[in-house]
Order: sequence, then structure tokens, then C-alpha cells
Amino acid sequence: MKKILLFVLVVASATAHAQEFKKFKFGIGMAPAIYMGAGYGAQIYFEPTFRITDDLAVSYKLDVTGRFRGSGFPGGNAVEPFISNTFNAQYYFAKGTFRPFVGMGLGLFTHFEYAGFPAGSKFGFCPRVGFDLSHFNLSIDYNFVPATQSTSFFSGFGQSTATVSNSYLAVRFGISIGGGKIK
Repeated sequence: MKKILLFVLVVASATAHAQEFKKFKFGIGMAPAIYMGAGYGAQIYFEPTFRITDDLAVSYKLDVTGRFRGSGFPGGNAVEPFISNTFNAQYYFAKGTFRPFVGMGLGLFTHFEYAGFPAGSKFGFCPRVGFDLSHFNLSIDYNFVPATQSTSFFSGFGQSTATVSNSYLAVRFGISIGGGKIK
């Protein structure tokens, strides 16, 4: 009980001091996505954020990606929808207009059925670095997601197993609504 009370007091004191920035902001933007060895895509994202302090923020991020796998991949040319839902934390290094940050996210990455690859969700994580410049945001996120495997049976030829990487790099460009300095 003493540990819980101590934790509550620490969190309360961290959030009680005067903040220079508004508590809430909503980010929206887009990104090219480069899948490691398994195609590329285009992504849009939505990210509501809550600032615990001026230096620390937590967010929920929804990425929707159209993943293109070219003719060199199982199933040939096609666009596969890929969705990620992550909870994130970011630490900011400055309090001016230019605010560099580092962060980490954890969550579910969902791919849909594609050319024999079963639909499913996998738990993954995504470290990120970036900066806010006033209401403009730029970040580089690397999403570590376990690979997908599929087994196909061909009459007269037996079975074939293929593995495709789901990890990807996204360079995100966006804007934030709200979250600016308190006047």
C-alpha cells in the first residue's frame, strides 16, 4: 500500500507543476513505408496525444498502410491493407518551437489475407526519433513486427512454405492540432 501511495504522489507531483504546453494535441499525417525485403507502401496516421508534463507525452497511434508487394513476391502484384494500433511514450529534449524527441510504442500490427497468407495480428514495438517544429511533425519510426508464414498445397507438386517480413520503416510527416504553448 505504501508503494502505491508513493507512486500516486510522484505522478501527482510530476503533473502538478505549471506546464508551458497544452495537455492535448491531435496529430495527423502521412508516410512512405518501406518493408524490409517485402515491398513498400503509403501510410496515413492519426495520433491523439496527452502530455503528462512538458517533457513527457503518451499517445495512441493508428496507422493505416496500403502495402504494395511487387511481382517478385508470393501472389504477384497487389496492395495489402496493414493496420497498426500502438500505445506510445515520447520524451522531449527542449521547450522551444523546435522540440526533438525519442519515443517507443507497443501494440498490435494487423495484416489482412493476401495470396494465401492468413490474416492476423501480431504484437510488435516501434522505437522512434523525430521533432516537432511548431505544429509540424517529422519522425522516423521502425516497426518491429514478426514475419508471416503461409503454406500452400499444389496438386502434384506438394506443399510450399513462404515467409514474408512485416517489419517496416516509416518516415512520418504531419501536423498537430492543439498542443501549442499556453499563452
